[in-house]
Amino acid sequence: METYPEFGTTEEILDLLFAKYGCNKYLKDDIVGSVEQCKVAISCILDIWLEYYQEDFHQPPEFLFLRKLLAFMGLNMSGSDLENWAQRYLE
Repeated sequence: METYPEFGTTEEILDLLFAKYGCNKYLKDDIVGSVEQCKVAISCILDIWLEYYQEDFHQPPEFLFLRKLLAFMGLNMSGSDLENWAQRYLE
């Protein structure tokens, strides 16, 4: 996580992460395990990012990246602990 700024902005990395590993694309498969594995992997990555690099998501007043994260979580992992934490951070 420390080196990603060398390769792109927070927004670019989020877009790439969501495009590449968006869990909705796995819903076409009938393999529930793949969906769950995807959700766990994305959740872990985003959880670490939010916990250790909160400043990447702190850009008041719009909080664009945090809102982008919440939109992704709402579509893919609604009601998750990570979504709830991000929502509380926004408030």
